[in-house]
Amino acid sequence: MPEKETTRSGLKGFLFKNISVLFLLLLLAGYGAVYIYNFNSPPIRSDGEGYYAYLPSYFIHGDFYMDKLAEQKYGGSFPQWTGIQKFPGTGHWIDKYPIGESLLMSPFFFIADVLTRTFHYVRDGYSLFYQYAAGLAGVFYAAAGLYALQRLLSKYCSKKATVLALIAVLFGTDLFHYATYDSIFSHAFSFFLFGLFFLQVIKWYEKPGFGRSVFLGFVMGLIFLVKIPDSIIWIFWLLFGITSFRAVKNRLSFYRDNLKAVTSLFAALLLTILPQFLIWEKLTNKILINPYLSETFTNLTSPQIMNVLFSPAKGLFFWSPILVFSVIGFFFLSKKMRFFLTPVVLFLCLHLYLVSSWWDWGFGGSYGHRAFVEAMPIFALGMASFVDELKAGWQKITAYVIGCFLIIINLFLMFQYWRGVIPFSGTDLNTFFNVFKVW
Repeated sequence: MPEKETTRSGLKGFLFKNISVLFLLLLLAGYGAVYIYNFNSPPIRSDGEGYYAYLPSYFIHGDFYMDKLAEQKYGGSFPQWTGIQKFPGTGHWIDKYPIGESLLMSPFFFIADVLTRTFHYVRDGYSLFYQYAAGLAGVFYAAAGLYALQRLLSKYCSKKATVLALIAVLFGTDLFHYATYDSIFSHAFSFFLFGLFFLQVIKWYEKPGFGRSVFLGFVMGLIFLVKIPDSIIWIFWLLFGITSFRAVKNRLSFYRDNLKAVTSLFAALLLTILPQFLIWEKLTNKILINPYLSETFTNLTSPQIMNVLFSPAKGLFFWSPILVFSVIGFFFLSKKMRFFLTPVVLFLCLHLYLVSSWWDWGFGGSYGHRAFVEAMPIFALGMASFVDELKAGWQKITAYVIGCFLIIINLFLMFQYWRGVIPFSGTDLNTFFNVFKVW
């Protein structure tokens, strides 16, 4: 092999191996831009308050009931937008957001706590080090999710398809936004857990040992603890590799032959989610509750599917049209990744139905439809499959040009959202097209 060709091949290999590092640097740059240019502040805000509140309440105030935090930060009563409300019957504060994000964020919190003590800042859980440590936690987990996704895609797709799929979902959707501007929200954390979960499922079916079973059960439990409805992704473990009715029989035999591994998995899963049920029981005298109280699935018989997918307000494909490539790619999964097809299709249908049935189908103030951020590993599978199926010549050129254009448009719109040109909610077609007249 000629020396130049060898060098070029080595450089490509190095770049591919370290692309997650590049993504991390870009995410850090985006995160820095948000706060250097004061696009939004402070990092701990909105939904993030509810996800984060366990840490200062438990570890600074030593208060399981959050009364001291409510008094110190809000004068005695949490605002409704924090998601923390009095539970009818007991009068205790109940956080509608589970403890998972706080668990994942805790290493960053404890580092911030040490720095706060060292430099004599106010130790209230919300001073300088706490704020930016919490925000950086989301950046870190988003980058870790991209790394897990890279490993997943590269097992079945070409390096080119893997890289292009990662670029498309990071910069062509609202993932970059929720890894930087709104990194305190749950979505970057769930995105990481989904990517890690898919990887562990594949490893588990290759060799379902005790260690892998415990770790997979732990990851499944964390998915529940970060965002309870996302636990429907567990069907991916159940249906991975099921491509026929005969495969169902073989799967049952597999579970029987590996009963210890299956038992270990479920034991780890139950132990991981147990603290949440103990918290609910302590605060409400009930083990199982709807922590959202009055918020629920009010549209089960009339799901707002068309709005969720296509509305200019929050529609998934309206704001992230590059995902159309992913949908096309799903039709090619049966070639290289047939074992993904059944759980992918079923999950996307169930997820779409649940999102469309929620009382607020747009999920409040957001850039794009944030309920699909955690599902980006699935869309990346379709995207990589689509790229690998492109034929040489005009097909590739056309797809790449369209893809680049859609990424540029998405980044422009995201920037306009950061500047406040695009409203948090209620965008209509007139508002949308006026965005292009404002710089």
